[in-house]
Amino acid sequence: MQEDMLYRIGYWKTETGGRYGISALAAPEVGNPIGMRVDEVFVAAGSEYQHACADRIRSLALTGSTVVELGGGFGHMAYFLLGMDSSLTYVGFDVPESLALCAYYLGRSRPEKRLLLYGETRNWRDCLSASDVVLMPPREMTCLPDASVDLTFSSHLVADLEPACLEAYAREMARFTRGYVISVSIESSPGQRDALLRAMTGRMSLLKARRLDWNLYRAPGAREWEDLYGAVHA
Repeated sequence: MQEDMLYRIGYWKTETGGRYGISALAAPEVGNPIGMRVDEVFVAAGSEYQHACADRIRSLALTGSTVVELGGGFGHMAYFLLGMDSSLTYVGFDVPESLALCAYYLGRSRPEKRLLLYGETRNWRDCLSASDVVLMPPREMTCLPDASVDLTFSSHLVADLEPACLEAYAREMARFTRGYVISVSIESSPGQRDALLRAMTGRMSLLKARRLDWNLYRAPGAREWEDLYGAVHA
């Protein structure tokens, strides 16, 4: 694990252009995370990837943007993103178990943020503007207004879904996103990108596809890609 983490930290420096010191990867040790110390800084496993994703999102999202993450897990990326720009509103969609973990983690690590968890109010849409963090199950995506989100991010979720689910998620992303969609996935099927584009036809176009090498050390044959889509404006 140590050798792989050191490789990934080196790759993180490349991905972020060397603009951060190792202290940028420090995070609260909420939940007793595993990791290692680098130059006296405890780096939890995965911090380098999650921080780089947050930095990528921040480079595309303007001040005051609303950012949606599909499959945010326990909130590791959101922690870094919210620390980079206090003006952002973060909306996370995931299964209930992950939402509970995320609410706990962000509540402990970002206590200054106004957090709304699904079920705390019946009219959560009326509370969006008064919240910094909103955590909802996937079925609530249909309630987001058209073109209400500046950037949507998905890491190893949407492109890995079964075709019918992929199509449904893609249609929703294209409907409520007015800026960019970032999808990170393993290239396990050559039809993934085509399927996403078909589902988003008329609303999104593929701007750039680039290979990522996060897992090159432990899985030299892995093919991981970041696809960047942009809204099509009439």
